[in-house]
Amino acid sequence: MKNEHADRASATTGTPPWTATSLADWATATAALANQTFPLPGREQIAYRPEAAARAIGISRSALYQELASGRLRSVKIGRSRLITREAIAEFLTQLAAEDK
Repeated sequence: MKNEHADRASATTGTPPWTATSLADWATATAALANQTFPLPGREQIAYRPEAAARAIGISRSALYQELASGRLRSVKIGRSRLITREAIAEFLTQLAAEDK
């Protein structure tokens, strides 16, 4: 008998989607792979997608988009992708700290 919970757990830890035994497992594994970042060896990541930037800052994705809309957090667009640089995150957090004083 197949243990579905174990299969889903392994899918979220990086099991390749092509080893999935069901459509749900494949979808979970594919989503997990899509959320991974692969920085260059020896280099720090210099820009983040909104979801990753929200996690790094410690706010929700909705709150991040509100900050982008207000102009307090800067971003750049490359094609259809929106990226938030490390510098923009640092400036945003510095601004928040100054407002908090």
